[in-house]
Amino acid sequence: MKRLTILFTLLVFVGLQLFSQARVITGTITSAEDGSTLPGVSVVVRGTTIGTITDVDGNYSLAVPDDAIKLMFTYVGMKTVEETIE
Repeated sequence: MKRLTILFTLLVFVGLQLFSQARVITGTITSAEDGSTLPGVSVVVRGTTIGTITDVDGNYSLAVPDDAIKLMFTYVGMKTVEETIE
């Protein structure tokens, strides 16, 4: 009986993960000064631990929950920027 309960609980959590809604946001981060791409920029969904870092060409791809509102962009030596997800 205990194994059945554990198995059922595991299946419920896996099922919830499969049906959870998320969308993928992609973009390229560039410098406002000269338009060059910025590698290593941290991109995080505000209020969560969901995030990524831009690649060598300044590109990022991030799966965010449907209820996410803002992304935060941080880079060493530059001001943190928050952008609304549309």
